[in-house]
Amino acid sequence: MKIMIKTQGLKCKVPIYIPMAFAKLALKVYIKKETFNKEITKYIEAIDFDLLNQSFNILKEYKGLKIVDVHSADGTEVEVWL
Repeated sequence: MKIMIKTQGLKCKVPIYIPMAFAKLALKVYIKKETFNKEITKYIEAIDFDLLNQSFNILKEYKGLKIVDVHSADGTEVEVWL
């Protein structure tokens, strides 16, 4: 993911590199913690991890897709790419 912010006199690109495999692993580790109360646990059990995995795989195919493009009246621009 890349984030680009432009203002008057400043242009900043922020690359954010998080491999999808790492994101999936972090989510699974977070979910397996047993510190949740029962209400949170019922929501976590409702997550379809197969569908979530398919979604991550589909996102890999759209590398470079611009998902946010905002231009304000004062000339500030914010763009976010996958």
